[in-house]
Amino acid sequence: MKPTTLLIIVPLVAAVFGGCRDRVIQIAPPATPVSADHTSAEVLVMRTYGVPPGSANRLQSVLSSLFFGVKDKVAAKATLGPNGELVVVAPIGIQTGVEALLERMKTSAPPSPPPTVEMDYWLVLGRPAKERKDGPGLSAVKQALDAIESANGPMEFIRHDHIQLKSMTDHEGHARGVYTEAIQVVTVFEDTIVANVTLHPTFLRSRLIFETRIQLAPGKLVVLGAAGIDPKDWPKPGSGDGAVTLFYVVRATIKDV
Repeated sequence: MKPTTLLIIVPLVAAVFGGCRDRVIQIAPPATPVSADHTSAEVLVMRTYGVPPGSANRLQSVLSSLFFGVKDKVAAKATLGPNGELVVVAPIGIQTGVEALLERMKTSAPPSPPPTVEMDYWLVLGRPAKERKDGPGLSAVKQALDAIESANGPMEFIRHDHIQLKSMTDHEGHARGVYTEAIQVVTVFEDTIVANVTLHPTFLRSRLIFETRIQLAPGKLVVLGAAGIDPKDWPKPGSGDGAVTLFYVVRATIKDV
C-alpha cells in the first residue's frame, strides 16, 4: 500500500501581495489522508509576503503571539525569510486574514521609527498576615497588591527588587538590579505591547527563572506570576512564620524619544 501524503499548497508570490497562484507539493506522510481541496481546514498553506520596510520583525512577533494564543491551537507559524520577507504557514482562512492586514498596511502612512518601550519590573515578597502591611517602595504597585490581597487574603509585602529597563522594539534589553537579572524583547503593534521576558532572581536560596511571552496594555500593572520560596529568604529572620511567595509585577510604557 502506498503511503498517503500531506498536501501543502505553496504559492508563487511576487514582491507585492497580489498576483500569486498555488502549486501543490507532497512533503510528508500524515496519519490520516488529507484532501487536496484548497479550502480544507486541514490543509496548510505556505505563503511568502513582501512587507513594508522595517515592519517584518514586528509583524512576525505579533503573528506568532496571536497564533500561540489561539484557543484551538491552530497549526500556524510565522517566520522571517532570508531576504526579510514574512513567511506564514497556516490554513487558508488565516492566510486571508494576514493578506487583509498587509493590504491595510500598504495603504496606510509610512511606518514611523520604532518606539522605545520602558518596562518596570517589581519583585515583591509576600506572606500571610493578620492585616495588610506594605513595606517601603511599593506605592507604585498598590493596585497590583490589592488584587493579590483580594485573591489570597491579608498579606505583608516587602519589595525584593525593582528594575526599570528601556529598549527599542525588536531589540534585546538586559539589566541587573540589586537582586535580579532582567532580559526583554518587546514589540509594539498599534495599541498592544508584546513582550518576551526573562527574570532571574538572585541571592535567594530558591533558584528561580521566570520566562513568559505576554501581551500588555501600555501603563497597566500586571501580575505576571508567583512562586513559593524558602521562608528563610524573608529579609527579617525571626519576625514571623508562614509561607513566603515571590510575586512578579510588570508595567510597560511606550516612550517618545
